[in-house]
Amino acid sequence: MERHPVIEASDLCIGYKKKKRQVNKVHEHLQFALFPGELVCLLGPNGAGKSTLLRTIASFQPPLDGQLSLAGQAISAYSERELSRLIGIVLTDKTQTGGLTVQELVALGRQPHTGFFGRLKSRDHEIIHQAMESVGISFKAHQYMAELSDGERQKAMIAKALVQECPLILLDEPTAFLDVTSRIEIMQLLHAIARDQDKTVLMSTHDVEQALIFSDRLWLLNREGGLRQGVPEDLIFNREMDRLFSRESITFDAGLGAYTPRAAWKQTITVMAENDTLLHWTLNALHRRLYHGTTPQTGELPQLHVHSATNMTFRKEGKEVVLHSFAELMQAL
Repeated sequence: MERHPVIEASDLCIGYKKKKRQVNKVHEHLQFALFPGELVCLLGPNGAGKSTLLRTIASFQPPLDGQLSLAGQAISAYSERELSRLIGIVLTDKTQTGGLTVQELVALGRQPHTGFFGRLKSRDHEIIHQAMESVGISFKAHQYMAELSDGERQKAMIAKALVQECPLILLDEPTAFLDVTSRIEIMQLLHAIARDQDKTVLMSTHDVEQALIFSDRLWLLNREGGLRQGVPEDLIFNREMDRLFSRESITFDAGLGAYTPRAAWKQTITVMAENDTLLHWTLNALHRRLYHGTTPQTGELPQLHVHSATNMTFRKEGKEVVLHSFAELMQAL
């Protein structure tokens, strides 16, 4: 079945116009397409141009050159009201909405359909209720926004974007100020919205771990390599994740699915463990002390056999000692 992109770019140049007809080009020759039913995460270092790209897609600022099409038509051809029915936007900034109830805030998302002074009809109330239900915030409908946690406030803002009934939702670091539980909940929610409501969801984030878990596709953006796109697993095995951050001090660990410090090891230890969980946390402890754990091999390397978290055998220079905790292991190194 042929898929049609919600938004598509060809030879796009993004950046800012300066005085005296000068321009600041952030990226050139960008090619991309976003499709329904997908959550796409935009990753990159600070200053890479992520916000500039999102602002251009949102039509907050015009492209410097190239083509940007929304629903098969040049984005510049749409009026503001038409765009508000096609693109929903959730920003990182905490808006001054504390005096509104959750239901009142979400209802504001119906303005593209009702007009600023339009009256809400039964269909509008139904859409508002469904949006609050879908993000799990309906039980807070009559509470003030000022009374909500950061995670709940972000869910309300997403519900407001949903009631616009837009095919495309853009989010600028929606999990930036959230605790780990709320970050996971928001990512789960956005992935479910894309899948179950056939929305196109594009979000920028610094949460690499959750992006690798929940994204249908990744956009990797930096100054050196421009925009690279693909399914997370392809980008990992193509080593594109290694090139996202151009710093010698960090490296992408494909086994962990995370960026880690690049260490100058002071010694190598042969490690054997009874299961993957024990191996992961043993290596984590060793790396913290700049010891490099390697798979079993012949030779005179120190050997560590982890039977359990309270039973380890450590052999070094012909001597063997039994350890009963990771704290004891740290002392024995």
